[in-house]
This record gives sequence, C-alpha cells and structure tokens, in this order.
Amino acid sequence: MIHTRKRVHPVGVLALAVVVSCVCAGCQTSEEPLAVYAGGGNSLTTMIVEGGVLSPRVTWVGGYVSAFGVNRGRIAKLDSTLIWLVHQGGDNLHFPQTYGQLPAGAEDLTSRYGGHSLGKLAEDDVYTFWVAREDAWAVIAAQPGKVLAIDSTSTAVTRLSGDTLYVSARSLALSVTPIDLYISIKNVSSFGKLALINVTATDTSNAPVITFKIIQAGVPDSLLADIGISAGGGYDVTKVVWEVLAVDTSGGQTRYWTKDVIGSPVVVGRDIPGTQTFAAFPAAGLARNQTYYVWIANKNWDQKNRSRTASNYAYATFEVY
Repeated sequence: MIHTRKRVHPVGVLALAVVVSCVCAGCQTSEEPLAVYAGGGNSLTTMIVEGGVLSPRVTWVGGYVSAFGVNRGRIAKLDSTLIWLVHQGGDNLHFPQTYGQLPAGAEDLTSRYGGHSLGKLAEDDVYTFWVAREDAWAVIAAQPGKVLAIDSTSTAVTRLSGDTLYVSARSLALSVTPIDLYISIKNVSSFGKLALINVTATDTSNAPVITFKIIQAGVPDSLLADIGISAGGGYDVTKVVWEVLAVDTSGGQTRYWTKDVIGSPVVVGRDIPGTQTFAAFPAAGLARNQTYYVWIANKNWDQKNRSRTASNYAYATFEVY
C-alpha cells in the first residue's frame, strides 16, 4: 500500500498559527490573577478571616488594595484602636494578607495614628478587619478618627457625614470578627458540704481550671483525694471525661483514698503528684454547648453518697460554650 502525505495549504498554516497565537495570548501563568479578583472594577466583598489561629490570614474578593487594617473592637478607623495598618500604593497589596506580617514593599503605619501592633490577637476579643483601595485611601488617611462605613448606594468613592466617612463598596470591605479559639464557661453552680468550687476557662486551651475552698468544719487540711468531671448535669460513670485519685504505693502495695494530696488550683488534664489517672482527659478538651458535673472528695468520703448533704464531698455544674 502506498501512503501519501496530504499537502497543507500555506493559508491553512497561517490561520492555524493565528489561532494558536490568540489562544496563547489569552493564557495566564499562576502569577497572574483572574480579572474578577485583581481588577479594579468590582466591589470588595466576602472578607474571610482564618479561624483557629491568633495570627490569621485574611482574604477577600474584588481586587487588590492599598491598605489593610485591623482595629480592636467593632469599629474601623485611624486611631489608637489600630493594632495593624499596612499600606502599599497602587493597589499592590495582594491577598491573602497575614496579620502581623509586613509584605515586601509595604509600609507599617500602625503607630502613625496612635495604634500599637500586637504580636498576636487576644482570645475572646473582637476585631474589625478592613481593606481599602487607593482611590479611597487618600481620603481615609486625611480623616483620622472618622468611623469607616460602607456605602453601597452612592456613586461617589467617599462621603463624609458627621463623624463617619462613608466609602463606596467598590473601595472598602469590612469584617467584624470575634476571636474564639477556646471554650468559655458560664453558670457555675457549687453544692455540697466540703467546699466551694469554681471553674474557669483559660485563653490557651480547652482545659479549664478548677479551684476550691474547704468550708466543712473539722476537715484537717485543704487537700483532696479525688477529683473528676462527668458530662451532663449529674454524675454518670459512663460519661466520666476525667478523673484522678490519690494513690499510695509505699511498702510495695497500691492503696487508694489513704491520703489527701490534691491542692487548689487544679489544671484539668495535667499530672498531679501522688495521684493516678483513672480517666484520661480528652486531647480536644471539653466540648462546647455541653453541661458538665465536677466533683471533689477527701479521703474521709464514704465513696457512695453524692448528695448535697454528704460529708467530705462537694460538686458543681457548669456550662461550656
């Protein structure tokens, strides 16, 4: 069989070259943003603040900007509540931005308006994150102390009214964000003859701190032999999330309840000298939207009676959110 090679007409080659050239001209490298994100004609919308960290990354939709600010509280403005403000002219601040990290080519203006940068955000505080385009930044910078608000209806870039500087949605985006990495505790109620109990949250973990003050007359010391936490509003052996018990291994024998060794305060989950852990505290800590029951007892408790009138025993309930 004889194979023939089809002759390609020069005009066809030229047309193909034009098509390839056009397609390639429309290609973008990973360094080049899509127009809807980088272009200047879109409103700045959908600010997203990373959760679960104290130095969050912040991103937004609508284009690059010239200013990125963070205020403590629920109001954006150039004053002493600023904890972060960076500026880079020509709308050259790209997303995402990370709190506390100064981008190459940008300037830190936090202190210029009386603000003070923090190493990281604080647990249980509320912050306002905002970004602004260059066309609005010049006016914002000239109006320190004015509250920044988004104007979604005006065609003007900015509009001053009293103590508020309204900025077009095309040039300003805001996000009021609470920092809530760890659990909080409320509605602590203490019961029982042995002691008054309090439970508090920390800003470093989901493990609470338990404090107690002995109030029962005739108790020889301020220490305990047993402490634990159960999920729910009462003691339930099947729902125990943490328990430690005094242990004595002297003389080659293991004996429980013979000593009072647990002092106040107690950081839940940490090792306590002279005790043995019977229920390990979960790595994730206590769960939100749950009620818990914490109990304490000394070596003289009968290990049965858990009522309010039980000697050498006390308990408390609390809610986690």
